[in-house]
Amino acid sequence: MLRFRDKTHKIFYVFELLVNRLGFIHRLIDDYTENGKEKYLRLPKIVLIDTIGGNPIELNAFFLNKLKWLEQVLPNNKNSTVYIKIKRHPVDKAVLNFFKKTTYIYDICSSNMCEKLSERIVCESGVIDIEGSTVSPIINRIIENSYATIIYFKYSNEVMKTTWVIPKSVSKIILLSNNNDEDGDDGDTRVLDINFSYIKTLKNLSFIEVKFDNEFLCLESLSVVKSVATKFTKKCKMNALLEIELWDVDEVAFTCELAHLNTLFVYKGNKIAFSEKFDSLKRLTVISSEFVYLPEIDFSNKIVHFSNSKAINFNRINSLEYIQNYSDKNDLKNDLENFFEFPIPIKEEGEWKMSKFVSMSPRVEVVGNEIIRKGENEEDLYDMVVSYRFIDEFNSNDKMRFITENDEIATIANVRYFEVEVTGNSYVGVGIINVFEDINYINTMIGWQKMSCGYHSDDRMIYNGDDTSDYDTGIRYGEKTEVTNVVGVGFVVDLEEVIFDVFFICNKKIVYRKHFDADNIAAVISLNVFNKIAINYGEKPFKFDLTFSGLLNFH
Repeated sequence: MLRFRDKTHKIFYVFELLVNRLGFIHRLIDDYTENGKEKYLRLPKIVLIDTIGGNPIELNAFFLNKLKWLEQVLPNNKNSTVYIKIKRHPVDKAVLNFFKKTTYIYDICSSNMCEKLSERIVCESGVIDIEGSTVSPIINRIIENSYATIIYFKYSNEVMKTTWVIPKSVSKIILLSNNNDEDGDDGDTRVLDINFSYIKTLKNLSFIEVKFDNEFLCLESLSVVKSVATKFTKKCKMNALLEIELWDVDEVAFTCELAHLNTLFVYKGNKIAFSEKFDSLKRLTVISSEFVYLPEIDFSNKIVHFSNSKAINFNRINSLEYIQNYSDKNDLKNDLENFFEFPIPIKEEGEWKMSKFVSMSPRVEVVGNEIIRKGENEEDLYDMVVSYRFIDEFNSNDKMRFITENDEIATIANVRYFEVEVTGNSYVGVGIINVFEDINYINTMIGWQKMSCGYHSDDRMIYNGDDTSDYDTGIRYGEKTEVTNVVGVGFVVDLEEVIFDVFFICNKKIVYRKHFDADNIAAVISLNVFNKIAINYGEKPFKFDLTFSGLLNFH
């Protein structure tokens, strides 16, 4: 337990702010006050009381007893302001009378909360949390006065009594459902009476049986995540919508027009249907999904990726038949359920060519051989791009195709390799992962998941998933402005002995190599802050010499 002694109390004279848990503040005040007066120290100008991890305090009987004591012993020094961060604003305004010497602030608005002190909402980075069903004028006034731009709305599934007109200042809303019917078999379809006119980004999370027939006049980006039976009807107006992202969803249907849709991404989707044409579509990605019904799409000038997916149809035409229009190869039928990309890479029989990276996040985009950040990076959020079929049972015997230093086409057996040029200050990771059913691509770095291995730029470390044998290479990359470092990720195979090694390169030198047991490997680049990142798939000479004689030696 942390305690302050008389000889160190003077440090508080220069403190401007103290943030700590209620229990700590309780002990501090108990030690250094007597009869409401300071014995040794003076409190900082600002004291913020919360719970572990900076979370707000639940407003319950236990806390109110603590608060009564604190109000009695807290010094009246007129120099300090003591804030207490509460989770939800109360319904009964009488509760707020407990706060006398302390200053009350709170995190979450609710439909039935009282008006007293409601303006004391915590609006950090422009975000406000709301719970309930009908949003009152009080809450809208709070949103406007705090200049909130992002709303987290946890919907209680009760009927909305009035239309909620979201204030103009809000451009992004995350809808979360408080689902009591986990199986979605209650027969009731929720209809959200919300005016989304000014919303540019909408994320629909964990809803069961919900229907939208709203006008989304400014909506540019739509995400539906972990939801069942979500319908966007013909009444929906989405003329500005550019991208749709569907994650882990069942029975999602769009019968509205999507005239300007540019990007469609589906991951772990089941029974996904679109009825109207995509006249402006540029990028189509479907991963680990089945029963996806699409309109007819001309693949020309588009980037298309299918992997580990079944029963994809184009206007009732089976994808196996439909894709034959874009290839003269007969072996697509044997391979389509595992992998397909367009433009189809040019390669000879028995050659392996690395598949293009696909973004697993709407925040980053792979454009040509570069990774581009879309908008500003959010702190403590991580994104991933993935190249599937780095090596698997279908291509393990194929020879890798690459360009030599003499600009000649060459092949090498039993090796997979790519390089990433990292320019400027960057927090990134490169590596591999064994693809499995419950793999996590969201907000994580490569090497933190099980059955993965990643080389991180910020701390020089090689992380080995759930293994404890993490390794310090002693070599950082991406830490100096305008300096370009080249990192490489490779895989070496001994098919006779069934041995697999992963190795990492930094500026032409091998910094790490170890055995890696797997059967379906994907290459991964994970990203937080970065400046410029370029990928070399082998279409230009590598910095590392793949013909190095010791590369194929196993130890």
